[in-house]
Amino acid sequence: YRWLFKHLPYDPQRDFTPLLPTFRTHFFIVVGKDSPHQHLSELLAAARQPGAVTYGSWAVGSPAHLGGAMLAAQTRTDMRHIVYKETAQLYTDVANGTLSFALGTLATTRSLLDGGRLRLLAVAAPKRLPTHPNVPTVAQAGGPANFEMAGINLMVAPPGLPAQRADQLWRDVGQALQGPDVDAKFTAFGYEHFSLPRAAMPRYLAE
Repeated sequence: YRWLFKHLPYDPQRDFTPLLPTFRTHFFIVVGKDSPHQHLSELLAAARQPGAVTYGSWAVGSPAHLGGAMLAAQTRTDMRHIVYKETAQLYTDVANGTLSFALGTLATTRSLLDGGRLRLLAVAAPKRLPTHPNVPTVAQAGGPANFEMAGINLMVAPPGLPAQRADQLWRDVGQALQGPDVDAKFTAFGYEHFSLPRAAMPRYLAE
């Protein structure tokens, strides 16, 4: 975060009591249905020509921006980043071919995917997702090894929360996140359960 914000008004590690993660969602590399790039390897080959490939995000420093920059850096290719004000317009421009690709979650791209206007080239995860077994990982699709990009929602509390109260919240919220109704919601949005012992949270955030 120090590299993204000059004057962040809080310290993510110092100014909160971390409680627990609520879910994780992996990012996919998405292209328009009529994209000339049928496979990730073809997209990366095109990116070797300066200016030939563009990708977008909804903000500088967003996961979609950092993921695209990581992909360009790790493949030593030249990809131009375009910043959008609206997430919906970003993925619409991927669908109509104005942008070469973007990183997106199932929640942010679902309507265009369901409408057949986007295609998933690869998932930025360590293994294929059970919900999309036909979508290869970035490494399997010809990209860099161990390429991961995921959004993780965490629940935190103000600093100095008594350990007993923090432990109680960890147990109660964790229990509330279990059950078939939550599973159905998570599946619909492409979320997956992600849990950690409360004592492991500070180290996880530091890493």
